[in-house]
Amino acid sequence: MSKTTSILCNHSLDISSIENLAKDLAYRLNETIEYGYDKTWYVTENKELEYDYDFVSLGIVIIVNSTKKYKLLDCTLGAKKFIAANGIDILETSTILYDEYQKEDILEEMSATEFELNEVSEYDTDLIAYIYKTTLDLWKIDCLNWHYFKRKFINYCDSDDLEFINSWRTSNKEWVTLFGGNYMFVYCDEENSYQIQEILETHTLEDKVDVIQQTFKNKLVNVSRYFLEKAFLNKPIYVREAATTEFSMNYLYAIEQNISFFPVNVDYPILFYDDFKDLDSNFNPTSYFDFIYNSEHIAVQESENTQFQNDFKIIRKEEKLPDLSAYFSLYKTFVTGYKYFQSTNLTINLIKNQEVFLVREPQNEYDKHAIALYIDFKDKDGEIDRIKIGFIPKEENYILSKLLDNQIPLKAFLIYINEKELYQNSHNYALKIEVFMRKHLDKKY
Repeated sequence: MSKTTSILCNHSLDISSIENLAKDLAYRLNETIEYGYDKTWYVTENKELEYDYDFVSLGIVIIVNSTKKYKLLDCTLGAKKFIAANGIDILETSTILYDEYQKEDILEEMSATEFELNEVSEYDTDLIAYIYKTTLDLWKIDCLNWHYFKRKFINYCDSDDLEFINSWRTSNKEWVTLFGGNYMFVYCDEENSYQIQEILETHTLEDKVDVIQQTFKNKLVNVSRYFLEKAFLNKPIYVREAATTEFSMNYLYAIEQNISFFPVNVDYPILFYDDFKDLDSNFNPTSYFDFIYNSEHIAVQESENTQFQNDFKIIRKEEKLPDLSAYFSLYKTFVTGYKYFQSTNLTINLIKNQEVFLVREPQNEYDKHAIALYIDFKDKDGEIDRIKIGFIPKEENYILSKLLDNQIPLKAFLIYINEKELYQNSHNYALKIEVFMRKHLDKKY
């Protein structure tokens, strides 16, 4: 899943059978529901265990004057029907061919409860939710940018922020209450809060609160109370996330050089509990998590990272220029196009005064006078590769290209590295080279 929010809530749906669930959903949505399953297990003529995803309809609950149609799938029914028809011992027999993954899938589906609700459009279906035994994974409006959302609990919120966030929360509340729930958790699958699904499914109502609070200590936010008490008003206007190019370069350099001074990992909130209390005074929520999230440690951690970035400087290696008495300085120029070839590893390992190799590119589709610039770069394994770092600027390469085409002996060196410019997106003034030309072309050197 991309960096969007995920919504998990409780429900009061009738999941005793797919038919009962379809009737319950049709009543709540006031829309027609077709129900069935789409994973059918079977044994082929070659005695191999396989499955397909053709939808098998088991029935339809019709609502008169319905404007939409929904499809409800029992994600585990196919496996249960296969075992009911063939017996559980079929997974231990040698008369059919299957792998352990297939066996694990069937056994897992045999003991699981999972339904999938989709809205049917003219050309496709839109996923609404996955329905489990006690929880519901709501996809209907799972669309808010995760970084934007969590940042609102460590930064100041203006009126536009509040209107946007609360409009999104109101839409979620409508769907949560429609399914009989009274709270939701907001999280992201790419954070370690994926454990929330397992916690809510495997722990009782009495102990899940303690488990969640212990698991997500100092990373759990009570959203409704946060807004009720206007805690966001005391937050800074903007807290810079320590993910700049300069920060990354310094961090990697410290690792490569075995320097013990490392930046701090910032502990942003990763799990949010919302009972919608602040949105509706008549709503009667169950306030499981009655506390205010304190994000002061975020500012401290960001400050420590800023200090790291300000104090930590890359010690740039510098080579001694070779004997150039047989050459004269032709001209100096900045390297253009470095942004297309740069990497953090390359940038922190650039060496002042290292030789730069001039390579003509007469077939270059953008400039027939193009001169590419290469350096010899030693990777972490000690292997040397000649890699491109950019070009001579287009407006300066005409005469130099003629010299190279006529095999006039030239040398070039990286004489200037602007550390601050290396952190800019363009890199146009980060690297400067000096080009030298042999003095006496009729002599051998």
